[in-house]
Amino acid sequence: MSELLDMTDWRRHSELCSKIHDLQTRLLESEPVNSAIDSNEALGFTLDTVDFTEDEIEVSDSEIRVEFQFTLTGEAHNHFASTSHDVTIDGTATAVIDAAGSVSFEDVAIDDSDFGEEDFSSEDTDEDSSC
Repeated sequence: MSELLDMTDWRRHSELCSKIHDLQTRLLESEPVNSAIDSNEALGFTLDTVDFTEDEIEVSDSEIRVEFQFTLTGEAHNHFASTSHDVTIDGTATAVIDAAGSVSFEDVAIDDSDFGEEDFSSEDTDEDSSC
């Protein structure tokens, strides 16, 4: 954990992104995400984007907490038309990195407002905060 504190903002952001992406299976297995995945017919969900800023990083003596937004992407198949399209699930979570460098996820929530919608947008993102 101390190495993360000594890094530049850019390097710390990159390392935190890497830790979150490396443990995407834990995020996918969380109850809210697992329920959202199970409630549609899409398959093969992966963590597509993670987004947070330096303001969303809290440091204490024993842990680093990162509040982040995420997008999962899966593929839905139309068996009748033999076509497929991407389905996205947006959500928020907090990554907790303890003094030993172990990562856990807390407060995982799914944004139900656009759950399961096809994603055809080309939304601009802030390159400094997205990974």
